[in-house]
Amino acid sequence: MSYSAKVLKKDIKRLWKTLTKEIESGSCPDRGSCEELLKKCDDYTLFSDHNWSDQWSQCCVSIKECITAAHKSDFAEAARMIKEIKKMKKECHSKYKK
Repeated sequence: MSYSAKVLKKDIKRLWKTLTKEIESGSCPDRGSCEELLKKCDDYTLFSDHNWSDQWSQCCVSIKECITAAHKSDFAEAARMIKEIKKMKKECHSKYKK
């Protein structure tokens, strides 16, 4: 994995962790941080392997839906999406991460 990809992954992890903590505490996440997360997720698409690029794309869509729900103050739906995204990540990593 290239250095750029590693930096993006770490940034995505940091931003996602912050976002989930805010949502789980019932707070609306900062729009700037959300936009940064979505941009970095989009940038990371360049590094996605053809074996899991469809799963990555679906994960990005789910992250957008989660953020949209949170910004509409639908924290129950956002929390449900967080669980779904975590499940997707776990399944994808167990299948493709070596």
